[in-house]
Amino acid sequence: MFFAGKNLVGDYANGKIYEIDFGTYTDDGETIRRERITPQLFDPAGRNSLSYPRLEVEFKAGTGLITGQGSDPKAMLRYSDDGCRTWSNTKIKSVGKIGAYKDRSIWRQLGSSRHRNFELTVTDPVEWVITGAHSPVVVNK
Repeated sequence: MFFAGKNLVGDYANGKIYEIDFGTYTDDGETIRRERITPQLFDPAGRNSLSYPRLEVEFKAGTGLITGQGSDPKAMLRYSDDGCRTWSNTKIKSVGKIGAYKDRSIWRQLGSSRHRNFELTVTDPVEWVITGAHSPVVVNK
């Protein structure tokens, strides 16, 4: 609801009332886990496997905090080759400390698969904006 010049929301679990603040990146001091999973990637022309030499995710970089958790924000990547039933080990990359606006997050040597889903997870209490993603894919015949 909008009251006294503020956007207020209620928490169904504990009854607390909070003000929505787009500059706060925790939930009442608790970590917010943000996840994105791609649709299944496959070769539409047949049953060829695809190789992923690298994946670059473009973030709004340089939004780290001065100290503490979030001073060097990290993104975590893992992938599944069986419809999200099991996952690879997590691979972690820096997104860019405060002021590092040109940093890029690139994961390399991601193997190959006939069917692949990527999962990207972030938890640091900073502004998270994904501006793009790119992965050159090689069809293995």
